[in-house]
Order: sequence, then structure tokens, then C-alpha cells
Amino acid sequence: MAAAPVEARSFAQFWWTGSGAVLVGGQDLWAACESRPAGRLDVALFTPDDGAGSWQRLPDLPWPAGTTVAASTWAAGRVLAWAPAVGAWSLGLGEPAWTPLPAPPLDVPGTAVADVHGCWTGSRWLVLGRVWPDPRSTAPAVDVGLAYDPLRTTWDELDPGPLTGTHAGAVWSGTRLFGFDPAEGLSSLDPGTGRWTATAPGPLDDLGAYSPDGGPVVAWTGTSVLVWGGARGGRDTGMCIDGNGPDDPAFAYGGECNPAPGLLGAAYDAANDTWRPIADGPWQRRAASAAVWTGDSLFLAGGVDLEEQRTGRPPPFPDHPEAAAALFTPGRA
Repeated sequence: MAAAPVEARSFAQFWWTGSGAVLVGGQDLWAACESRPAGRLDVALFTPDDGAGSWQRLPDLPWPAGTTVAASTWAAGRVLAWAPAVGAWSLGLGEPAWTPLPAPPLDVPGTAVADVHGCWTGSRWLVLGRVWPDPRSTAPAVDVGLAYDPLRTTWDELDPGPLTGTHAGAVWSGTRLFGFDPAEGLSSLDPGTGRWTATAPGPLDDLGAYSPDGGPVVAWTGTSVLVWGGARGGRDTGMCIDGNGPDDPAFAYGGECNPAPGLLGAAYDAANDTWRPIADGPWQRRAASAAVWTGDSLFLAGGVDLEEQRTGRPPPFPDHPEAAAALFTPGRA
């Protein structure tokens, strides 16, 4: 790809417009490590072609330096972005500047840290999750359930349901929002009624809430919800060693210390309210992988290898030679 006109960042949000992709936000991890405001406010549009493609710099978000984009989306020809400190803003491609939207009904201070999920339903922008008023304080977290209607330019409040959990995942089916909480399983939201409905219990409901490196992938195939990866069992495995230490040639990991045992993925059939296991594939257990549905397969890339990961120390084993990306096609063994 052609070199981008913006600096590198982690946790950027990338939205397909129909002919290109808009890159919004992200964080400068060096700044985060040094406890400096880490948010990136530069925005760019990538247009693919038969060659390297081309980039176009879009107007920066007019927010205080270092503000982190908590949620964004591509909605009917416009980019929408939200952060607790500054509210929601909108940009149409070709416009010279961002426009503020009406203030959402959410009372949190500017120092709030957000863990939210956003999606465009075709008529409303949903932002659901939780914010912490100040990471250095003991103030309680605030649940976030917002729905913005661009035609009426109004906000409605919704129950965020399972999306207040740590490392929960969400996906829009075209009619319902499915939310997966590693501790509580899968539920669906009807945006018209604002009501959540729990699905049948599934084989991944015991994943556990704790995962220091991110949760499982959640994707929609057109008929089913796919859930893949994520840590299991709710244990902090950072200092858990199944042997005499990582330098011991007889070191063996697994058992109670290994976050990998158990089923890696499962598919939920929305029409029949049933679950089935899916093939493990060429990877070990991972968290926080990127995932894109291609129309007939799920493309998975990257993530954190939870069999090799040990917090605060290098992996005890050499990297495995598996590919960094894989393609899963439902219906195959």
C-alpha cells in the first residue's frame, strides 16, 4: 500500500465507505506508556486500486490534543466520532471541517476512559458500553447506552446489556445487535424495543471475564454469529508457571496455567437458537484478532498468542511457524 499521510498508531478504527476506507483515531502507545495523552486526531481516506492505492488527508478532529476516539462509524455518507470529553462530531467527505452533534444524555467528566462498542444500523448510530469517570479515582463506572438518529438529530437512551463487560464483543446482523460477554454468553438487542434477549446457552459461555490482551472475535455470516478465540477460565496467567521456570529446558506449560485448553470457536444459528462447534483452524488460542467477513468466509489476522504470552517476560518457547492470517469457511470440517 502507498505510504499513509498520518503517523503510526494502535487501536485505529477503519471504516469501508463503499469505495474506500476511512481511518479514524487510534493511540500513540509511546505516549500511553509515558502517561501522556495518547489519542490521535488525524484522519485519512485510503482508496484502493490495481496498484498501491492512494491516500487523502481529511480534516483533523478539532478536539483537545491527545483525546482518544472512543467510538466512530461510517453512516450514510458521513463519519461520526464520539469521546466522553467532547461529545459526538460529524464529517462528510469533501467538507472542510467537523461539525458538532447535539450533546448526548451522558453525564461524565472529561477525564473519563471509555470501553464502548459502536455500530450503524442503517438509521441509527448505537454506542454501548461503559466509561470510568477517572482511572485514578474510586468513582463508579457509568454504563453507556446511546442511539443517535441523524434525521431527527436526537439521542435516545438504551440498555447496554452485556456490552458493559470487559472485552465484550458486538456485531450487527441487519436487524439485531448481538453482544457477547465472555462471562455471560450471547444476547441480542432489538433496537426498536430496546430489549435484550439471551440466546440458548453456548459452549463458550465459560470463557471467563479476565483477559489482559483482549477478547474473542465476534462476526456475523448472514445467518449465524461466529465467536472465536479469547482467554478462558478468568485466571491471570501472567506469573503462572507449570514447571521450574521459563529457563528450565524441561519447562512444560499447560494444565491450570494454560489459557488455551477448550473449544476455540462456536457458531450460533440465529433462526434455530442453537450452537455448534467450529473447527479450530491452524492457530493456537488468540485474543484481539482482527476479523472481516468476506461474504462467504471469515478472514482472521493478527492478535495475541495466548499460549506464548506471559506478562512481563518473553515467551518461553520459540514462535510457532503458523501464518499470521487464516480464512475460515463455515460448513467445512
